[in-house]
Amino acid sequence: MLEKLKITDFQACLGQVFDTQSGETDLPLTLQEVTQLGQSVRDGGAFSLLFVGPEQPMLDQSIYRLNNPALGEMELFLVPVGPAEDGMGYESVFT
Repeated sequence: MLEKLKITDFQACLGQVFDTQSGETDLPLTLQEVTQLGQSVRDGGAFSLLFVGPEQPMLDQSIYRLNNPALGEMELFLVPVGPAEDGMGYESVFT
C-alpha cells in the first residue's frame, strides 16, 4: 500500500490526526507538514511528513502502525526529530 501513496494523498490530510499504536498506548499524531524532497524512483518523487504528538510518552525510532480515516491503516518508520511547537515532532521519509 505504501508504494501507492503519493504526496497529494498526504497533502489532503494536513491537520488530520493519525492514531498511532505503541505497545498498549494509543497516541494521536497530527500531520503538520508535507514537504517535496525532489526526484526519486518513486512515482511522484520523494517527500517527507512531519507529525506532531504529545511530549510524553515519546516514541522511539521505529516502525509504527498508523490509522487515518481518509488513508486507512499503514505502517510508517517514524524518527523523533525533537520538540515541536505543540509537542514532539516525528518525521517519515518516502524515497
